[in-house]
Parts: sequence; C-alpha cells; structure tokens
Amino acid sequence: MLIWLAIACVESKEIITEDTSQIVETVVEPSEEPSGEPTTEPALEPSEEPSVEPSTEPATEPSTEPAEEPEEESLYPEVKAIFDVRRAAATPAPANNMRNNNTTVLLPYVLGFLQVELVRLEISLAGDQESLTCPLIAGTFPEEGFPEEDITITGGCVTERGTIYTGAFVLHPDGATYNDYQTITPSSDPACNLTETNSFSGGFRIDPITEEITILLEASIEEVNDECTEKTQREYLIDATVIFETMADDSSIANGEGDFVLGRANNTDIWFDVVTTDEVINNDICNSEPISGTNTMTNGSDILVFTFDGETDCDEEPTQMLSINGDDPIEVLGTSCAVMSARTGFMAMMFAFAMSFRRRRK
Repeated sequence: MLIWLAIACVESKEIITEDTSQIVETVVEPSEEPSGEPTTEPALEPSEEPSVEPSTEPATEPSTEPAEEPEEESLYPEVKAIFDVRRAAATPAPANNMRNNNTTVLLPYVLGFLQVELVRLEISLAGDQESLTCPLIAGTFPEEGFPEEDITITGGCVTERGTIYTGAFVLHPDGATYNDYQTITPSSDPACNLTETNSFSGGFRIDPITEEITILLEASIEEVNDECTEKTQREYLIDATVIFETMADDSSIANGEGDFVLGRANNTDIWFDVVTTDEVINNDICNSEPISGTNTMTNGSDILVFTFDGETDCDEEPTQMLSINGDDPIEVLGTSCAVMSARTGFMAMMFAFAMSFRRRRK
C-alpha cells in the first residue's frame, strides 16, 4: 500500500547644478582723442577670479532604476551550477504530468531531513551510538534536534542488515550538507534480491530567526515494486524554501515555494514551479491526505491549483479539488506519493520523524 508521504506528501546619484551667478566684465571704452604719447597708465591686471565657462555636459538626472541586490553565494555551489544548467535546458512539464503528480514543498522538506533521521534509526537499532559500526560518526549525534557543532557522518561500510553506505554528510547546528551521500538498501522482502539506491548532494539550512528552511538538493531515489520484478528511479533537482510549523493540537502547517527539475528515463528534464499555502496535516482528523490548504503548480503557461479537503472529505484513497487555468474545480484522485512512493511502514515512520523534527528542535 502506498502512502501520501511528500506530495499531497519568491544607486542614487547626486544632482550636479551649475553656478548661474552673473559675471560682470569691465569694458574699456576707446579714447576719442588722437593717440599721442604712449600712455603711462598701467595695463589692466587680469582678474584673479577664474572665468566660469558654461558646462556643455547635460545635467545628471537621478536614476529611476532600482539598485540591483547582489546575488547571495550558494552554500552548495556545485549543486547550484548543475541546477542552473539543467533548469535552463529543461522543457516545461506537461499539464497532464502536473495533474497526476501534485507535488508540494513537503517533498524537498522530507528529502532534506530523511538521511538525518535514518542515522537516528541506525543508532536506535544498534542500541546506542557506541554500538553502531556503520555509518561512521565523528562526534556525538544528538538524540533529537541539531548538534552544537558540526558532526561528520561517513560511509564506506556495510551494516549487519546489508545496507551499504558511501560518501559523507555533515550535520550542522543549523542544517546539513550532503556530499555524494548514498545508501544501497536490500528489499524489505527477504525473497526479493533487488536493492534500492538513494543518493544525495546539496543540503538545507534553517534561518535561526525566521526558521525558514532553504533547500538545494540533487537527489536520486529508487524503489522496487511490490512484485520484485522491476525498480523505478526518479531524479530530482530542487531549489526551495519551506516554513514548517507544528501547532499545539499537533497539526503541522507547511508553506513555501520551490523550483523543480525532474529527470526522466529518456534523458530529457522537465521543470515546474510550486507554491504551497497553509497545507495542514493532522493525522487525528485524516491520515490519508492534508485536511486543508492549497498547492499551485505552473509550467509557465498552465496554472493548476489543488485544494486539500481532508477535513470535510477524508477518503481512504486521497482526493483533492483541482482547478486548471481558472476553470471550475473538479475532484481528482490524490497522488498518494506518486513521485516518491514507498511501502507504508518504513516511510510512514520516516515521515513522522520528519514532521516532528521541527518540534523537537525547539
């Protein structure tokens, strides 16, 4: 059974003025008497005041253009360069693709936090950090929240259950940085010999004042189907900002926006933009879909607005109301993790970890 994890689961210049005061010149009238003896009067001394020539330059007008803000340097320049190149070359996502894959900012949120929580899971399964042999942890990994100083997690090892870790990531006091961090996990079905490979580069940071999460990720996700006959790979490049709040009644509210590039099997990328507004999750009211809020997806020409209605219409198979380019909304099937589906048990647990991460941090 699939869960709805991450899809259902934005020089002024001084004006120069001329001195226009009048200059008075002394004019010497010629004498009417014939010239006789040479004059003994001294020649007129040149004026000590410099002559003011009129300026031929036009007066400088103040600029009406707003000053350009300097572009902030990315914390993940290599991933940013890849994102910019592939985003420029990508084609707009077909409207039908967006219709069938309602993707909210919960996707980059969960992808960003997922590997941090997987390390906590490995520590829990081992009993404590001292008993954990893979991955390798340099520093004390916090039981919850973030560390007071950087901690490095390194792969190059295999767990007792057969999960292979490669690459590394750094857990910061305000986020995480992934450097080709990869896990190769055996299928949860002992009879299935296929593995799932997930890899991550980039990371996320949390603003200490606004608590806005800035996410820049390059991620590749594999999933083996339930019949163990094939596996699906999805590639994401995501530049997003998210604010995720947990309320007193344990409802969680997601707001944010993101620019998404999705890799496809035929090596052609597609792109779309997302704005998620007040997406509210409360499993006590509805555990299959968000109870309220909207998600707007666009490819530059088509605008799809999904409205979540789990509070009044909670279905086992999630549904949302969809309006395309301003048309009357119609009910459509939810995506139930259409772009990052997974088996219920493991990923539902990880989703719960990710949603509680913000609460535990405070």
